[in-house]
Amino acid sequence: PAFNLPGTQIWQLLAFLHSLSLPAAESHLPGDEKAGEAIFFGKGGCGNCHMILGRGGFLGPDLSNIGMLQSWNQIRQALLDPASRSRTGFEGVTVITTKGIKISGILKYQTNYSLAVQDADGNLHPLPMQEVRELIVQKDSLMPDDYARRLTAAEVDDLLAFLGRQSVRPISD
Repeated sequence: PAFNLPGTQIWQLLAFLHSLSLPAAESHLPGDEKAGEAIFFGKGGCGNCHMILGRGGFLGPDLSNIGMLQSWNQIRQALLDPASRSRTGFEGVTVITTKGIKISGILKYQTNYSLAVQDADGNLHPLPMQEVRELIVQKDSLMPDDYARRLTAAEVDDLLAFLGRQSVRPISD
């Protein structure tokens, strides 16, 4: 439909709509990037599961380039509503072997003949299915779903500012 707006307001509206799909690294985000880094590796506990440029854990996706791959709104949604995101490649599992050994982590692959679990230390445990007595797949995401309660609105902004600046290529300001 036609808009009854002056040309400058139409361009402002278009710029706003375009900004919604920009990679976070190309957006101007509120928040303090340095404070967000401290939250990521501290209070938020994100670095226990997620890695950025070789620093952090192995159970969650590597976030080294998240700012160039997703918009700030996608990152925000993943943080505040992790159940809304696909867990493919990051299903939490516990395997109990026929020898009674218990291995917990994420399911890296599974076929009719074998599977592999990556534990929290990054070790890969390939197992033939004949050695698997029980495979327990976690129903919920391994990602905590309480960041909206654990972090203040300002801390969420800081964390998003930090994540939004993560790029394997230099970001021009």
